[in-house]
Amino acid sequence: EKTLLYEGGTDGRHNPEKSVEHQDSGLVWNIDNHIYITYNSERYRFTDGTWRAEKQRSHWTQWGLTHNDVGDLFWITNTDPMTEPYLHPRYVANASRIAGKGINGKPIDLGTPFTPDFLKVKNLCLLDDRGGEKPEFSGFTSTCGQSVFRGHKLPFEDRGRYFFCDPTIHVVRRANLTKKDGLDWLEKTEPGDEEFLISSDINSRFINTATGPDGCLYVTDMYRGIIQDAGWLSPGPRENIVKNGLHDNNQHGRIWRIRHADFTPGPQPRMLDESTAELLRHFENPNGWWRDTAQKLIILREDRDSVVPLLEGMARFAQNPLVRLHSLWTLEGIGALSPNFVAECFTDRDPRIRRAGIQISERWLVETGLKEIASLANDPDPRVAEQLILSLGMVIGTENESNAAELIATAAKRHAADKGVMLATGISLWGRKDAPFVKSILSGKSGLNPTVEATWNAALSNWNRGLKFPEGMPRDHQRAIQGGENLYFKTCVTCHGGDGKGVQIAGTDLALAPSLVDSKRVHGDPEKLIPLFHHGLTGPIDGKNYQAGFMAPAAALGITRDDRLSEVISYIRYAWGKGQKEIVTKDQVKAVRNKHEDRKAPWTDAELK
Repeated sequence: EKTLLYEGGTDGRHNPEKSVEHQDSGLVWNIDNHIYITYNSERYRFTDGTWRAEKQRSHWTQWGLTHNDVGDLFWITNTDPMTEPYLHPRYVANASRIAGKGINGKPIDLGTPFTPDFLKVKNLCLLDDRGGEKPEFSGFTSTCGQSVFRGHKLPFEDRGRYFFCDPTIHVVRRANLTKKDGLDWLEKTEPGDEEFLISSDINSRFINTATGPDGCLYVTDMYRGIIQDAGWLSPGPRENIVKNGLHDNNQHGRIWRIRHADFTPGPQPRMLDESTAELLRHFENPNGWWRDTAQKLIILREDRDSVVPLLEGMARFAQNPLVRLHSLWTLEGIGALSPNFVAECFTDRDPRIRRAGIQISERWLVETGLKEIASLANDPDPRVAEQLILSLGMVIGTENESNAAELIATAAKRHAADKGVMLATGISLWGRKDAPFVKSILSGKSGLNPTVEATWNAALSNWNRGLKFPEGMPRDHQRAIQGGENLYFKTCVTCHGGDGKGVQIAGTDLALAPSLVDSKRVHGDPEKLIPLFHHGLTGPIDGKNYQAGFMAPAAALGITRDDRLSEVISYIRYAWGKGQKEIVTKDQVKAVRNKHEDRKAPWTDAELK
């Protein structure tokens, strides 16, 4: 029997006539028993055999969505191979609830999960994806199809590695996915200019990667000349495409299975022929595909309640932590968990189980109080502390806020140097500047290492974000300014502060950088503001010296594109330039760059007056 589960409408992002680039995709069934998609502000699940939609904060991830063994989600955009790693949308939505306003983009930006060099790729094709000339090296423009490899038929060190594609550069990149200072971090696995999989054939269009049931890695290759949606293809590139015959290559897609010479691919699954009880044994399988599929099928079976006693025993006593983890989440999917049972997870020897227990307990935190979970505030594992803080954020704004804030402070102090903990604290205590722990940081009296305290200040300064736009302001102007806001809080806030007034050096009357709020240059002619972003600024400003002494060029901060630079300048002028409504365009930025292309030295204040 076939049942229609979802039917798109005719408006908004559900419109089937919209560009394929902006349609929902993904349908990733995660360990938490929810089905996630790339664009929509919903997630889905089967409860008692019924398909249900749940509202959640929408998330920009254009061409891919994946998760790891414990259910952390990984998002991607055209130019960013990983964006907002593993931060679940519900926590960003909770920050908006606490703030009483919507929070655009990343709520707290502590940097990208890779170095700028990670974005550099050597191209083996003589032509670019639209048939024009191609430079030898370029950056990613269409990253997509990411996956965390969870199979067992590649070498052991490949487990947990991050794979993603870019069909415009004809590449599949393999990256080591680790933690750095508590945040996810990507490093290229192959040395130098080498890549895991790259083609000199312009028709090779790698677009997706996945772990297969046989434990190998699968790569989808669209193998097509034209991959740009028609609505986004301008006449110039179209002429090149026809000239080089790319429009003639259609319907030649293929799937690659990548296996290792030392491993034999695993067996074909026959799970649909197995009883519900027999499915439980697959939780022991080293291949994540089998564990996920077994969990999903059990929840969909009509006799799922029959295995609850077995699942309870496995969740408590199985030696393999992943068996315990899947058993726990399967019980959650069946609806067979109680607060007392979940509380047993808080003392599990494996931090992944303790973390999952906290996640599941969120539904009861406000009603049942914090007594059972309080002991985890002193947990030695930073990922458990991070999860505890995120979950306790659900209690902020209720009558139990003071107790929750105290537990958050305890966990945060224990792992103060961990940026994941900083991120979680900033989200869960959003705007609570009077909270004792926050107040101690903002006053410079936290007792933390000065470098750590400075990072905390940079994180908490994101609370100053949020803009209001006048009625009738063009939407593209608003988007440009919002994009600049994200860049500012990513690259400029450390010196200029979240309020634009310059970060003060504790115990002195010195500031790291000048105030943007009082700057005539910010308020005035952009022709006198743009140059310092290209070459930097050195020396005193208006006769006053600053601790930093030098403003680095934007390129040194990773802002190399004219459109990105125009966005951050537009944001600064709108936020602190007396409400400048006219944005600075990328053409203005480019024109100034060309005007001073021979200059090498940084500017001085006097030169720009």
